[in-house]
Amino acid sequence: MDILQLEIDVARDELTRVAIWWDADKLELGDFQFSGSEVNEVLLAIRRIKEQRLAQLIRLQTEGATS
Repeated sequence: MDILQLEIDVARDELTRVAIWWDADKLELGDFQFSGSEVNEVLLAIRRIKEQRLAQLIRLQTEGATS
């Protein structure tokens, strides 16, 4: 498996973990603690970042396949 595919798999796993935590009562990220609606706000931001990263990786993979 090449490194790019591995990174794509990791990004997909990270998105899955975000989905698992959706609607959680509490979320701790390092020294930060979130509760209630804050949890989904934080997870929404993380999900957007992870989706952008996944799209970028897939784009790189596609470009490599067509080069």
